[in-house]
Amino acid sequence: MFSKVSKVAIAIALSSAAISTPTAKAEAVTNPTTTPPGTASTEMSLATHLTQANIKMYGAYNCPFSLLQRQLFGEAAFKQVTYIECNANGKNAQASLCQALQIKQTPTWEIGGHLYSGVRSLEQLARLSKYQGFTHFQQAESLVNSF
Repeated sequence: MFSKVSKVAIAIALSSAAISTPTAKAEAVTNPTTTPPGTASTEMSLATHLTQANIKMYGAYNCPFSLLQRQLFGEAAFKQVTYIECNANGKNAQASLCQALQIKQTPTWEIGGHLYSGVRSLEQLARLSKYQGFTHFQQAESLVNSF
């Protein structure tokens, strides 16, 4: 009765109708990069925004505070962050760049020409970078709750 293509089109239309709300559709139209609150992709959206805004994190592979900053994003999202390794023994190290910028502590964030030292919450990074997406960061919440 229906061709295979028709069945697929009907299934897609039904699933889209089932999960879409007018609010979600309006949000998707006005800001196609937003994600629902409380999802791992919320961290991913922030990480992508930071990279697009040319924001960098200077860290050291052996620094527990740099590790904590990475964990706040989660492994997948942190891969999107522009990361500069300051320890000369680290992978793809750029120790001379860190010295030239007088990075004394890691992590340090470079945002809008200013340097911010120390671990920053994802909410702080969102505010400092003028991020407009959702800010209910699940990864940070679960990390805090693990203590």
